[in-house]
This record gives sequence, structure tokens and C-alpha cells, in this order.
Amino acid sequence: TYTESFFLAVRGRLPKPEETKVLDAVLTGMIGYTYWSVARTLISANPGQPFGAFMGAFMAGGDYTMFPQHCGEEILRWQAMMRAGNLSLAETARRVVDEYDISKQRMPGIGHPLFSNTDPRSVRLREVAAKHGFVGEQTLLYEAVHREYTLHPRRADLCINIDGRFACTLLELGFEPVEMTFIAMLSLAPGVIADIMEQMRA
Repeated sequence: TYTESFFLAVRGRLPKPEETKVLDAVLTGMIGYTYWSVARTLISANPGQPFGAFMGAFMAGGDYTMFPQHCGEEILRWQAMMRAGNLSLAETARRVVDEYDISKQRMPGIGHPLFSNTDPRSVRLREVAAKHGFVGEQTLLYEAVHREYTLHPRRADLCINIDGRFACTLLELGFEPVEMTFIAMLSLAPGVIADIMEQMRA
């Protein structure tokens, strides 16, 4: 399948059946259209250039939307902190959130303009990961930091969004943070194509 071939090309070996199931869930995790309007704007401005509209949609991605690389890097940093200090998940979470509050930085991979408290895409992906044995230390650490971060009343409704869930799950599958951006693009691509084509036809 495409999912198995993708894993083989990037990881250098064929995936186990459970790895295929989880990666397949990841690759379908961001498919959707109509919400992200960058491609529609670009194809409207230049209807003869669908490739430019396609690539432009991804050029709009970054640490705050679409791309989970930064989130994956942060999870690895927290994990190294936890192991170096022989800390528990809760102790690490408190330390991480204190850092964010002092530096006035936001936790990556949480919040969404349309979803409060839960992102249904994130919930479903976690269910698949748990079913196949891919909820480990990195996922539990991320969730512990999220719980601690959202104890603040102004942050109480910030859900783990699909970017954050991608970061956890792809780390559990053995992918590196830099690879996560490309995987997110592959997941988003069908919806971006649909957006472009719908706008062109209209």
C-alpha cells in the first residue's frame, strides 16, 4: 500500500502491521477542506497556476499551524529534561509550564479556532494509537504538560489539536521532528487539492 511504501522509503524497513495502521491514521488525520482558505485566495488571484496555489497553502504553515516539527522538538527536550533530572511526568510538566509562563511562550500543539476542549481528529488518532500500542512515554509526557498548562483558567479550553497529536504519535512511530512537516503536508494535500479545484470550478 501507499502507507507501507512510504514507511519503507523513509524508515528503511517495512512497517509492522500495527505501525501501518497508526501511520495510515496519521496520513488521514488532517484531510479536510474549506477551513484553510489560502489556496482558494491564491487560485482566485491567479487561476492559471494551481501549483502555485497548492504550494502557497503550505508556505503559510509554521510553528503555530499545520506543521508539528516544533512540537516534536519540544517533546524530545522535555523527555531529556525528565530523564536527566530523574523527574516524574508531573514534575516535568510543572517545570515545563513554569518555563513557558516565565518566558511568555505558548505550548505548541494546542488550541484551535473551531474546537474547544477536544479536537475530534486528535481524539480519534489517539484511539488508534492506543489500540495498536503506540501510546508511550512521549505521548503521556505531552498530555501531562497539557494538563498542567490548562490548569490556568484562561487556558482551560485549549485542546490538544491535530498538530500536537501528530507530534506525539509520529515520535512513538520513530519519526524525527523534521520529518513531521512533510508528513503533515501529505496528510493535508488532498484537502488542499479539493479546495483549489472547487474554487476553480466555481
